[in-house]
Amino acid sequence: GFSLDGTRQLSAPHPISGRGAETLSRLATAAAPDRLMLAHYGGDGARYVAHVDNDPDVADENQPGSRTCDRSVTAIVYINPGWQQAHGGCLRVELEGGQGATDVAPSAGRMVLFDSRRMVHEVLPSFCGRGAMTAWI
Repeated sequence: GFSLDGTRQLSAPHPISGRGAETLSRLATAAAPDRLMLAHYGGDGARYVAHVDNDPDVADENQPGSRTCDRSVTAIVYINPGWQQAHGGCLRVELEGGQGATDVAPSAGRMVLFDSRRMVHEVLPSFCGRGAMTAWI
């Protein structure tokens, strides 16, 4: 895992290069988010298509720090007490290098962190109310 030392420098147990190194560099000076997104999916099969949370080509009219092109890390906390497999609504994350995908159950209290600029993900159809709180750093 990664650690944050007293000088606010991030370190990793193995060398990181490319976009991963860029993300670590951006995190070294990141501030806490001033907004959170609460999402609720009804139980009618609602889903969200595959995407990344950062698009470097979109510098929209929002304030710097709240634009999609400024996102480095996505943090999601699930708020679904009593979640069961039949409820659906898992987060599907595509593994890098075309090595398949993994599904993450949206169980209450679970927190997921991932690189906003690299991880393609989607919300699978939800057959029971599903809630999540998301912040971008």
